[in-house]
Amino acid sequence: MSRKRIYRSDLFSPEKLTSTDALERALQELQSILTKDNFKHVFQELFDNESPHVLLLVSSSLSKTTSLISWFLESFPSEAKDYDATVHYKTISCLSTELLSSPFVTDKELCARYHEEAQIAPKALQYLDSSLHSIDIRTQHHNKRGKAKPSQRKLPQVKRDDGASTLVKKYFDVLNVNIPKTSSQAYILVDRILQSQQDTLKFYLKLLCRPEISTSLKECFIVSASPIEMEKNASGTVAELPSAYPIVQPMKSALYFDTADGFGSWTIVISTYADNILRRAHKKNPTAFNAIVEKIKELSCGHFTDDNQKCLCGSATEVPVFSAKISRSLRLVYQIDIIPGDDQRETQAIKIFGIYTQAQIDDRLCQWSSTSSQLRKKGKEYQKRCAVREHADKAPKDIFTPAFFPSLPEVPPSEIEDIPDLRPEEKAQNHARLITYLRISGECFEQANEDAAATDAIPTQEMTAPEPTEREIAAASLIQRVYKKVLRHRRGVAKRGTGGLHAQIYDSCTKEVSRLGDNPGLYLRLFLGPLPHILVCLETVRVDALSQKKKTKDRLKDCSHNEYDAVDDLLTQTNKVNKAAVRLQRHLIPSSAFHERRDSKQLRKLVAEANALVSSLPFGTSLDLSDDLYLAIKGIVTECSSAGTRK
Repeated sequence: MSRKRIYRSDLFSPEKLTSTDALERALQELQSILTKDNFKHVFQELFDNESPHVLLLVSSSLSKTTSLISWFLESFPSEAKDYDATVHYKTISCLSTELLSSPFVTDKELCARYHEEAQIAPKALQYLDSSLHSIDIRTQHHNKRGKAKPSQRKLPQVKRDDGASTLVKKYFDVLNVNIPKTSSQAYILVDRILQSQQDTLKFYLKLLCRPEISTSLKECFIVSASPIEMEKNASGTVAELPSAYPIVQPMKSALYFDTADGFGSWTIVISTYADNILRRAHKKNPTAFNAIVEKIKELSCGHFTDDNQKCLCGSATEVPVFSAKISRSLRLVYQIDIIPGDDQRETQAIKIFGIYTQAQIDDRLCQWSSTSSQLRKKGKEYQKRCAVREHADKAPKDIFTPAFFPSLPEVPPSEIEDIPDLRPEEKAQNHARLITYLRISGECFEQANEDAAATDAIPTQEMTAPEPTEREIAAASLIQRVYKKVLRHRRGVAKRGTGGLHAQIYDSCTKEVSRLGDNPGLYLRLFLGPLPHILVCLETVRVDALSQKKKTKDRLKDCSHNEYDAVDDLLTQTNKVNKAAVRLQRHLIPSSAFHERRDSKQLRKLVAEANALVSSLPFGTSLDLSDDLYLAIKGIVTECSSAGTRK
């Protein structure tokens, strides 16, 4: 007899969740049902009946409003038997797979390692469980004959062919542990693997709690149900198109624009949200997809008719947000933006936020208003440049060409001091709406076609689709070139948060790998895994210490006699912090000769010193370093200590 469903079978039905309010109501309904006693059954139902994206959405939303994280951690399995059947393992497997190529994740290397370990852990645990089980059986037969205690018994040598033995060895190599020789070692290893998987689950659940990720997941979920589903043919049939690149990444949107035909001089910048719309339409609704592409081509040619440039919001002092009519119910929402050009100038471009139904646009007018208002923070000159419209020569009155400008000047604080800050949830919405864009222009496609004509045949095994066409080769060439361009841009532009710093430091580490010699072993994993995280912490502390030093010196000039000693003491402590950070950086930077010795013990000592420094700062840091510090300590201090104990 099948178990009765705990939540409604249509609770997460896509056709019902076409607005933010409807989605919030569904999550609140599930939250009202969820308890410590039934959450395992609820998640099992999610695995059995819903898409992986629903699991991400539920984990992200309910981890913040319930005790879901503590419930998962408190009930985490303590035995190897049937680990792969638990909701804990299924959750780790799903989250690690879905987030592996997600734009939400900045540390791709760490997530790749967690994903690999998550796939191997149940196999290693199954091997250990079967080995320990055979020991228990042998013990029952010999417990009266004075044999060695079970904890001292050697693990049985299971008869395997060479392939199976190699596979088992690979399990433990991935987990960076030795195959245990005694039952005592096996029991310890089971505990260690389970603890590691518990830490991985905690990492993913805390990651999903970030406001910008939660908001993006909700936006993407609504995309999956609408508006494309509302624009199907009257027959209801959908032509299934082959996908040459099944992994979802924003850079691969260019595959959908087959040629440069029809594209004009305006550069098109497409958001992740719009990219998801295009992917779904390309696969399930060619009619809607073709209509969207035609509208994008019209805009790229500067066809700013009344239907193509209807102002949704934005006063004379703000940056307007526009909509373009695609069909009776579909609208494309965009703004005129200013982006770097190819010749050290800046140019106008069309930034596409997404494709929505008219009802969705009406529902989100307040969100677009907040976006328009916050764009004012780019300054008055930015607003003026966005408003410029240059008529094309010898063309109808409603056709325009993009204008070019010198680099934007810095924005004076007086221009933005009257712009109110947003609430945290509004900041998250704007963050999700304004980041991760793909730049496309007609020139790119023309160059891609030229490259395709001169390209040698590409081996079939290197392409996801068999027998790649000339069009696909051109698209792949375009993707590679645009991706390199984005990387160069990221290196040249300072970014908020630690994302840019992570990329810079990791790049330095990869360039210095040769210092580790021919057989670096475990040290290579430390060098490319946790080490960049502690270097991010030290660099942030060093920069913040210099900033704090300047502020404290200025304060020292104006402070009262009673405050002087305290401020002077703060200055002394700040100087010590700066010197300590510089000293540790000198030892730990990738180019340091220290790494040539591959001394894990000394590395652990230096990272412990860095942890003590970051944890006892006399001032606050400009960035949240808790995650980086945790990963560095876990990967170098904790795990190295465990490895040393094993030996």
